[in-house]
Amino acid sequence: MKFLKSFILVTFSFFCMITPAFASVPGVDGSMGKGATKGIVSVSHPLAAEAGIKILKQGGNAVDAAAAIQLSLNVVEPMMSGIGGGGFIMIYNKKENKITMIENREMAPKNVTPELFLDGKGKPVPFSKRHTSGKAVAVPGTLMGLETSLEKYGTLKLSQVIGPAIKQAEQGVKVNWATAQYIDENVTKLKNNQAAAKVFVPDGKPLEEGDTLVQPDLAKTFKLLKKQGSKAFYKGEIGEALTKEVQKREGTMTTEDLQNYEVKEREPIKSEYRGFEVVGAASPSSGSLTVLQILELMEGYDVQKMGANTPEYLHYLTEAMHLAFADRAAYMADEDFYDVPTKGLLDEGYIKERRKLINPNRSTADVKAGDPWKYEGKEPPSMKKVKEEKTPIGQTTHFSVMDKWGNMVAYTTTIEQVFGSGIMVPDYGFMLNN
Repeated sequence: MKFLKSFILVTFSFFCMITPAFASVPGVDGSMGKGATKGIVSVSHPLAAEAGIKILKQGGNAVDAAAAIQLSLNVVEPMMSGIGGGGFIMIYNKKENKITMIENREMAPKNVTPELFLDGKGKPVPFSKRHTSGKAVAVPGTLMGLETSLEKYGTLKLSQVIGPAIKQAEQGVKVNWATAQYIDENVTKLKNNQAAAKVFVPDGKPLEEGDTLVQPDLAKTFKLLKKQGSKAFYKGEIGEALTKEVQKREGTMTTEDLQNYEVKEREPIKSEYRGFEVVGAASPSSGSLTVLQILELMEGYDVQKMGANTPEYLHYLTEAMHLAFADRAAYMADEDFYDVPTKGLLDEGYIKERRKLINPNRSTADVKAGDPWKYEGKEPPSMKKVKEEKTPIGQTTHFSVMDKWGNMVAYTTTIEQVFGSGIMVPDYGFMLNN
């Protein structure tokens, strides 16, 4: 499939539409003025945006800026992402006209078993309890993902992009309304961990909007990483402190698990939508394949004639989402361990079959997964039906960067639930995933 003038990057459960074509900087409309010709940063917190912009102004590329942004986000939005979590990094290399995926999601410790979250009677431990246990913490991949991306596609080193994050952690940042709200909603969870409580609920009082969030332990950690790189985390004192805390809280992670962690560069998945090439993060991401399927379903309708956000348009979009998410729940997994019918889910015949289920006049009350395996040309693997359980919604951060050379990054990063497991590594100041 040839590259078109426009394309879309998709990662995890968020997606970023980019349409490079006619401006000096790909994706930048001429009406935005000369300022935008140096590049663009789109991220959830202004201080993280400043960190990225600083690197771009210094001559760094989109990958360099993305690394600075992620490290800054660990400081300014510690409840959402950081070096205790993982993510997917989609990179468009302008010179090579190539999109690649750096997968750095967390990995389960070696000695984890399927019975990990069952109690003594074989029943599931309630989510509220199990996700705050050390058992829920997987080996973090963010830091190695950043370092790998910089080494392969960046122009700067980790030590050269971590500066803004160190300054923010050391000098403190103002707590905005969102951070204040998330702290308030998770006070009990944070109080269960002395290190986290000291930072976010000092003297038993949760930080409020306008307060200053100072993180000296995190600053110390980042200074250590500036000197030693990721080896301080995966093979040094940070990792030793991490595994000690996890084991203290019933977890099984060892320093060997940290040393065995691997970042994987994967081939993205591709599709086409109305003349656009759509490129998405491959397994173990499930969001990209879901978004691609929704787009394929919607391509069968004249959405321009329907109009934006009209009842008719929203009806078809909602029904397409229902169908795609039913398939997502049934078939999507980590392909390192389980087959996923990627080809079948996007097959034109399968899409037409699924589209026929959409009633133009009413919503479908009972949406079921389809059978994409027959479009794969092979028998489906055996599947065991599991009892579904409602759990609180997790949170994920997505940001995008473009530089003046036309390189692009679409990055999804997370520690899963808000404040992850609620466990902070003592003396090192970062939250661990769940």
